[in-house]
Amino acid sequence: MTKDEMIGRWLTPDGIQRRRRVLELIKSGGEWPDALIGFPGVDEVRAREDLRGIDFSGEDLTHAQLPFVNFECARLDGATLTRADLTSAQLCGTSFVRAHARNCGLVEVDATGARFDCADLIESLMFHSNFVEASFRGANLEGADLSRCKLRGADFSDAKMAGVDLLHAWTEGAISLPGNLEPTRR
Repeated sequence: MTKDEMIGRWLTPDGIQRRRRVLELIKSGGEWPDALIGFPGVDEVRAREDLRGIDFSGEDLTHAQLPFVNFECARLDGATLTRADLTSAQLCGTSFVRAHARNCGLVEVDATGARFDCADLIESLMFHSNFVEASFRGANLEGADLSRCKLRGADFSDAKMAGVDLLHAWTEGAISLPGNLEPTRR
């Protein structure tokens, strides 16, 4: 599916109803992938965990259990993801601008080109992840664990990074890392 197709399917009358149902199920801890049976493109994604192109901007997803979800090209701007679990999620090109994601589980995600600008990621677990070319401009990453992450070309301009763990992270080519956090490639 193209990016336009991923986004456009959620704007149809069927897509609007499915989005509403998926959101209800996520919030209640239900089996949300079942609500996508027969929806365009879901067979391209493992176990129908296909939220590519969806717009959950401003939604409260506190404690949401979304491991392995595919949020490629989705929008979660201003969403609340506090203590949410997105382990092993596909987040390529996803927008988390101004998201509230304290203590969020972003372990082993592929977030190539994702935008976390001005997001609150305090004490989030983000290790073993791919954040190549991601943007963290103005984000608060205090106490976050970015160990063993790929950060090549990631932009940390104006980010708050006190206590960030970068052990064995690939930071070569990262933009605006604080001086006391030296780039490494191990």
